[in-house]
Amino acid sequence: MRILVAIDGSAEAAAGLEWVAGLPLSGADDVLLLTVLKPEDAPGRARRVHERHLELLLRDVWATRRDEARRLLADASAAGAMWSARTRQVIREGHPVAEIDAAARELGADLVVAGPRGRGAVPGLLLGSVTGSLLGVLDRPLVVARRPVALPDPILVAIDGSPAADAAMARIASYAWTARAVITVLVVAAGRPGRSLAGALGRSVADQDRQDAGRIAAEAAERLAATGRAATPLVVEGDGARRIVETGARLGAGLLVLGTRGGGGFPGMLVGSVAQRVVATARRTVMVVPPDASSQGGGAPGLVT
Repeated sequence: MRILVAIDGSAEAAAGLEWVAGLPLSGADDVLLLTVLKPEDAPGRARRVHERHLELLLRDVWATRRDEARRLLADASAAGAMWSARTRQVIREGHPVAEIDAAARELGADLVVAGPRGRGAVPGLLLGSVTGSLLGVLDRPLVVARRPVALPDPILVAIDGSPAADAAMARIASYAWTARAVITVLVVAAGRPGRSLAGALGRSVADQDRQDAGRIAAEAAERLAATGRAATPLVVEGDGARRIVETGARLGAGLLVLGTRGGGGFPGMLVGSVAQRVVATARRTVMVVPPDASSQGGGAPGLVT
């Protein structure tokens, strides 16, 4: 397994390192520590002769930031010295979102790990709302790690029968570290259509929603059970994002897993911006899986350092 961890020296970004440290990794796994230097103050921007003094100053600043980035990665590597996994360091220059996405593709990362809202300790490093933007561009799972960091067990997987939900299920089943985890498969039924209709018709619609949700959850739990994982189906009603977060808290889940761009048939299920809302409001670690993630990862071993 190859895990790309984006770090910037902030306490929030360090949560990603702590989360990875809790995984049962082996010597066959790779942890890639990535820091991105933003280009605003890079040398080479001075164009006129009288700006050359600025060019020299920028070169000094840039060299200092690269040295600080190297020290940051060295400290992170030292913190992970107890891991069985191999640890490598990567420094890239450019826009953080684009560079994290490119690094994940080029390095064949199976998983990208980041903090919720990095505030770089070194000026010019990974800053701002990078994590939120990554949700819209990555083609592989993103783990948004939060403190206090808990082991990824138990796991709550929120699904809706969409391709995105299927991808989330496939990913969870593919990770060796989920083999012994207690997994709950959650489907959120709307619970609203029945109340918007009168009498027996409304009750019939609501009952059908619950039955369909129960079937989806049960079938998903059976698929996980077939891989040797302990999975229990669960159906709740209400707003998708709120109920996912509430259920995760009630179960004491160490990890919430859901797909992006879900297209489920229930208004209360995993659709639209639910993933963003869960990431923004959950007080625990969240894994977000895009629909095409099942075919990604495991690329070439070459590294850019």
